[in-house]
Amino acid sequence: MVVFRGKTYVGQYGLSVPPYVSMSVHGTRVELKSADAPTDVSLDFSRGPPDKILINGMEAAFFR
Repeated sequence: MVVFRGKTYVGQYGLSVPPYVSMSVHGTRVELKSADAPTDVSLDFSRGPPDKILINGMEAAFFR
């Protein structure tokens, strides 16, 4: 997942596939959904990208 602030590249998360993850943006929140995950992941970007996220039981670190 690549993150931009306006037209400026901020960084990214390396999400492993498969299983594939769908993503939607709602203001400062990003929702991640996977058919194999028991729950959806909701990320709060109001203070910037989280350092690490957990999706499908795997940790993904934010990097540049």
